[in-house]
Amino acid sequence: MKGKYGFAFYTKFRSRLAGSGAKFIETRLAQLGMKIITLQSAIVKKTEGPLEEGEEQAFERIGFEIGSALTKDLETVPRITARQ
Repeated sequence: MKGKYGFAFYTKFRSRLAGSGAKFIETRLAQLGMKIITLQSAIVKKTEGPLEEGEEQAFERIGFEIGSALTKDLETVPRITARQ
């Protein structure tokens, strides 16, 4: 996994008492040697969902941002062209 890109999300309730697995996830990805693009949370209404209003659209935006970040990173890698 070393050098690969990682993205993780976790679900949580909208409550001050609700816990978060964010630090554990981030630490574990770093231990695996992954480059962490982003770590996001999704708010759920119940244990098995559904997501709160607007969460799905937020993750669509996050997906676009991740794609943009990867594209920018790939632009810095020299292209290898076939010999003619």
